[in-house]
Amino acid sequence: MDGTILCQPSSGQENDWQILYESAFPQDERTPIEELRKLLAAGTILLHRTVNKSGELLCFSIVYPMSGFDFLSYIATDTTKRSSGFGSKHMKRLIEILKERRSDSSGLFLEIESTKEPGLDADTLKARQRRLAFYQRLGAKRLCKDYFMLSYTPNGAPRPGELLWIDIGNGHKVDVRVPEVISEIFLRGYFAPVTDPTLLKVLAQFPTAESGLLSNATCPVESQPSTPTTPTDGKTTDTPKNGEQTGSTSTANPSKDNSGQVEGSSASPSESEPAKKDEMRTPQFGKDCNRGFWCCPKKPSKRKAGNAVAEALLLEAQENSVDRKKD
Repeated sequence: MDGTILCQPSSGQENDWQILYESAFPQDERTPIEELRKLLAAGTILLHRTVNKSGELLCFSIVYPMSGFDFLSYIATDTTKRSSGFGSKHMKRLIEILKERRSDSSGLFLEIESTKEPGLDADTLKARQRRLAFYQRLGAKRLCKDYFMLSYTPNGAPRPGELLWIDIGNGHKVDVRVPEVISEIFLRGYFAPVTDPTLLKVLAQFPTAESGLLSNATCPVESQPSTPTTPTDGKTTDTPKNGEQTGSTSTANPSKDNSGQVEGSSASPSESEPAKKDEMRTPQFGKDCNRGFWCCPKKPSKRKAGNAVAEALLLEAQENSVDRKKD
């Protein structure tokens, strides 16, 4: 690859990824850079950079290791550099690294903007389908349930999304309980309270333990229009991905299709990876939590009625959170 260094671990001291991060993702979809640096310093999140032989940044990704799985928060590709599929190459190497790093991971989870949202114009739908196809080429499967991504701005409305899952191939085949995965993404990734109405709405779709198993909640792969495009955000050269949009937390986020840099984003089937934002959402800081740390409010004395499974999972997640804080 002409001296290209793929997916190299970074402590975040470089400024290039910060510049790309701020240009690729809208402000309301970005975790404050100082918070990311704190999380990097604490080893809470993982930053990987792909650079060319001159040391220039081509792509970066940010992953949150969670309980028994990993969560891809951001991925962006610099579209000013000549495209050679760095987004997909970065992702493939990232999956290898995660596989080597831990043996207990059930896979890499990520969010994208919904391809099923009503009322989408043709261009937006095409861009989202490219992102989905990009991840499916990497082996991603998706949940057959309604899913939403929280807003990063106060009082912002949740956006329709899709939760995808990539088996990192480490042989860890314990059937994952989807409600637990979703709860941790919301509590730890978005810093949402356990009583968040969107979280309760999503969890209510799993009324029984059996319905919450990943094997029972995964959709069959649907063929997507093959428009070989190069996602930019962190997406593959042939298509969009989560971070395919040029900067929208939207490769996972429904809202943005910044023509910026996400791999697979609104990019046209060209040879260059359109920089689009990774639709992956990043943690948002709730008023009940200290920025940069996973926390939950005290157990509420009353909770809106919800199914028993969701209630039990929320309490379990809250107790685990308290235990971790004590540690």
